[in-house]
Amino acid sequence: MSKHQEILDYLEALPIGKRVSVRSISNHLQVSDGTAYRAIKEAENRGLVETRPRSGTVRIEKKVQ
Repeated sequence: MSKHQEILDYLEALPIGKRVSVRSISNHLQVSDGTAYRAIKEAENRGLVETRPRSGTVRIEKKVQ
């Protein structure tokens, strides 16, 4: 499994409402900040997380596409 997929699986397993950051993911899963950033952006495109102004990125219920 790729690191990118590992991050997406990790994000999907988080409880709804949990805040996430590039730094916390890169430290927890021992990946580069760039890899964590790209995976968070993909998770946002998939509707798993939402980036809110002045709040950061939050795990949300998966949006139906």
